This record gives sequence, structure tokens and C-alpha cells, in this order.
Amino acid sequence: VGYQIFLYASSSVEIQTVTAHTTYETLDVDGFAIRNEQILNQATDGYVYYTLENGARVANGGVIAEIYPSEQDALTYKKITALDADINALQVLQKQGSVSKTNLENINAQIQQTQRGLVRDVAAGQLVNVDAWRSELLGLLNRKQILVGKVTDFEERLAKLKSERSALEGTAKASSGTVTSPVAGYFISAPDGYENTLSYDDVLTLNVEQVKTAMTSKPATVPKGSIGKVVGNYEWYLACVVPADKLSQVSEGESLNVRLEFASDDAIPVTVMAINRSNDQAVVVLKCSYMSEELSSVRNEKVQILLKEHSGLYVPDRALQFNEENEPGVFVRIGTTLHFRRVQIDYHSDKGGYCICTENVERLRPAEPSQEAVSDASDESEEPIEEPPEEIPSADETSELSDEPVDTTEYLQLYDDMVVGGKNLYDGKIVR
Repeated sequence: VGYQIFLYASSSVEIQTVTAHTTYETLDVDGFAIRNEQILNQATDGYVYYTLENGARVANGGVIAEIYPSEQDALTYKKITALDADINALQVLQKQGSVSKTNLENINAQIQQTQRGLVRDVAAGQLVNVDAWRSELLGLLNRKQILVGKVTDFEERLAKLKSERSALEGTAKASSGTVTSPVAGYFISAPDGYENTLSYDDVLTLNVEQVKTAMTSKPATVPKGSIGKVVGNYEWYLACVVPADKLSQVSEGESLNVRLEFASDDAIPVTVMAINRSNDQAVVVLKCSYMSEELSSVRNEKVQILLKEHSGLYVPDRALQFNEENEPGVFVRIGTTLHFRRVQIDYHSDKGGYCICTENVERLRPAEPSQEAVSDASDESEEPIEEPPEEIPSADETSELSDEPVDTTEYLQLYDDMVVGGKNLYDGKIVR
């Protein structure tokens, strides 16, 4: 029994499927967001119902909010707006009827895609688009019901929705006014007190002392009666304090991506507009034209400047082994047998304890000399060259001279079963 336990323990391994992964070499710095912001001050005697989400674009004179006598009246108006959207969607579908030529498989694929989008946003805590996902999913399910013959029309549902809307309309009080934008830009509902800390017009000449002072300063008191602010330009800036010894990694005019880990997981495109050095530090000014609800609230943030991208196979350090030629690789399980597969390491993360390895390793035969080189060589001598008798190349020679890539099965491939834990590993070992 003890021997069997020993055999099982010595032959068991921990397996992980090889996946593709993208990582970046980063420069972690402190940043301060600077926008051309105008606070909206408007006296109101009712409940302010915003018609725009944070970060939404607004035209000059566009409606930002409506004023209602009470919060209940505003909520009733919101329900009426949602009912109108459902009624319009069903009326459009009703006109199409059962003669729709839409393929059922396409509808099922769209339903699955919409469900995945909804689940992904909810899991990430991004609830801004939930209503849009809900409307799209409801429309697709209704189309499917008509196509498969489960229903012939939506008259009963339409009548119920219209009746509900009429009942709400009878109890709602109309808005008493609106709030409009004085300029074109994008809307933010809550001022934070840092709107005038640094000048938007002087952003390209900021020095280290000015930015550090802004980062450590307390917010100003927001004017009473403020109902939001409008950013008057679609372009905004991040002023980052960077150590002087890191400046070689960025250059003025360069296009980069940044990540604001406490605001968004997405890589945000930016352009380096200015680098103002002061002794052992410098201010790097980054310009951005991208905006969302999460980014609209960014002010004093930790910024990851993404310098270089590395994409390939994800290999944890604990999986790395070396063969007799001291080449790096890993063991993979094929059936019940272990086989050594080499890897080409493109990037190693000291902090994360993993490597990014080249995904598709191809070793082609050396390039043949060009026709011009052959012609030049032939001109050097007018004597005819006697060609040797033609020989049939061996299998090895054929492999070296073939235009096809050399067999690379000895290299790690995507979706291989990679060994990340085990004892006494060797090529050809039988495992459980």
C-alpha cells in the first residue's frame, strides 16, 4: 500500500492550459487631470432630473436637466419615457410581422452575444449600459417569438403598456423648466472643487512644483446652487510627475496608452504634449480625447503609462524547466506521457512571476541569394563553370532547403496541457 501511494504521489502533476496573454512594461506615476470646466449655477425651486449621464456629450444649448415639482414627478416621467421606448419597439416589430426573413440561427447568436455583454458589464460593475442591453435583449426575444410562431402579434401587450402609460400621465406634473448647456462639450453632474486649481490654458507650461501643490491641495468650496459642470473642450490633460531618470522612456509627440486602475481597466490612448524638467523630476503632459462616466470623475490618480506591449503565451515561472542543452521550456502532458517543449521568452515579469513566450515559432531555411547577386558573381569570370552531377538530397537536406516552415512541434503551443507542478519530471514520464 505504501509503495502504491509513493507511485501515485511521484507520478501526479498539476496541469494548466496554455493561454494567450498581453502585458505591458509600465511606468507608474502620479497624475492630475486638467479640463476646461465651467460650473453651472442656476437657482431652482424643484427637483433636478438629469437627462444626461456623466461624461455624455452635449451641444451648445442642449438640455442637461429638467426641473420637476418633486422627486416623485421626476420618477414618473422616467417611467413614462421607458414605456414609450417599449411601445415604439413593439410597434416597429409589429409592422414586420411573421413574414420576416431573419434567420433563426442569427437571432440566437445575437441573443447569446447580448447576454454575454450584459453579464460582462454587470460583473465589471459597469451599470451604465444595463438599460440598453435590456432593451436590445427584449427586442431580440420578441422577434424570435414571432419567427417561431409562438405569438402572431403584440396587440395585447401594446394595449397593456398604453394603458399603464395613460395612468401614469394622469398623475404626473409637467416640468417647470430646463437647464441648458452654455457651451458644447460633455457634462459632469458633480463639481469636485478642483476646477480652477490649475489653468487649462497654461497646461503645457506647468512645472513640477505647481503640479505637486495641486495634488496635495484641498478642494475649494463648491458654490451653493451648483447643479453640475460642463467641460468646454473634448480634449483634456493629465499632468504626471515623472522621475528624471525615466524620461528616456517617453518622448514629446509620442502616442501612448495609459491605464487609470481606480477608474477604468481599459487602455486609454494619449499623446505626450510636453515634458518640462525641474532638477531630478519632470512634468509630462498627456493629452486625451477619450471620455466615459468613470473618467469624468478622475482628478488625482495613480497613472500607469503603458510603454511596450508584449503578447504571447502565458507561462508561470514555476512551470519553467531546462533541457540538457540548457534551453528553457516546459513539460506538457500528451495522453499520459510528459514531453519537453521549448519556449522563446519574449518578456519576464519580476513582480508577477511569469513569462510571455512567442506564440508561433517558425524557423525557415536561410534566404537564397538574389538574382542580382548571382548575376554579379557570374560576371567576374567568363569561363564556363562545369556543373556537378545532380544528386538526390537526403531527408535532412530536404528539410533544410524546403520553403515550408520546419516542424515546430517541439515548441510550446497554445492550449497545450502545461505542467505547473510535480516532482521528478523528465521527458517520457508516465503520469496520472
